Amino acid sequence: MRRFALGAMVSLLVFAAALGSRPSRTDPRMNRAARHAAQNGWIFVHLEGSPSMIGFQHGFMLAPEIQDSQRVIAMLLHRDTGKSWDFFRDAAKSVLWPRVEAEYRQELQGIADGATARGVALDVWDITAMNAWMELSPYYFHWW
Repeated sequence: MRRFALGAMVSLLVFAAALGSRPSRTDPRMNRAARHAAQNGWIFVHLEGSPSMIGFQHGFMLAPEIQDSQRVIAMLLHRDTGKSWDFFRDAAKSVLWPRVEAEYRQELQGIADGATARGVALDVWDITAMNAWMELSPYYFHWW
């Protein structure tokens, strides 16, 4: 139950109300993408295009929330396992990435590229680890 509560907390951080900035319309990857004002604590985004475009739009429009989520996830994983964030980034790269299908690799890379375009220094290994944090601990950590 505690894990569920922690997962819910992280999810709420991702979707927490925040002042949304308008994406740059000069970047063609942002065509037809939209972020709407928060409603009842939920941020609504419209993402459209190829997997890499959808990822870029996601990362660009939600960069501050993604950055906050990464900090929370890293803290929770460290508290639960005693391992640093680098341990989980390495697992994402060496254990998970080889099993990720090409379409999802493109989307994950797009999220990292979009967040980077907004000044958030997260790469594809951070994004992959974040998307698998509940599998990395406890399952992977106990196996390791």
